[in-house]
Amino acid sequence: MVPNRYEQSQQRKEDRAFYSSARWQRCRKRYIQQQPLCECGCGEMATEVHHKIDRKERPDLAFDFDNLEAMTKPCHSRITRERQLEKKSSKKEEDGNV
Repeated sequence: MVPNRYEQSQQRKEDRAFYSSARWQRCRKRYIQQQPLCECGCGEMATEVHHKIDRKERPDLAFDFDNLEAMTKPCHSRITRERQLEKKSSKKEEDGNV
C-alpha cells in the first residue's frame, strides 16, 4: 500500500511532533482526568482530546483547557471529518465553485 500525500507531508511530521510531545501528553492526560466522559454527549469514557478551534488556526490555544473537549475515538473521528468537509465546502464557496 502506497502512503497518501498527507502521510508523507511536512504538515504530518509537524502533527506527529506536536501530538507525541511530552507537553501535549501531560496536557491530554490532565484534561481527561478532569473530564473523563466524552463531551459530545454520548456518555462513553473519553480516550482522546479534541481542539474546538483547530490547533493550526490558533496555536496559542493548543494547551488551553477552554479550547479542549474530551472525546471517544469514534466521536473525535466524526467531528474531525465534519470539520474537514466544512472546510472543503467553504473553500469551494470562496473559489466560486458552489
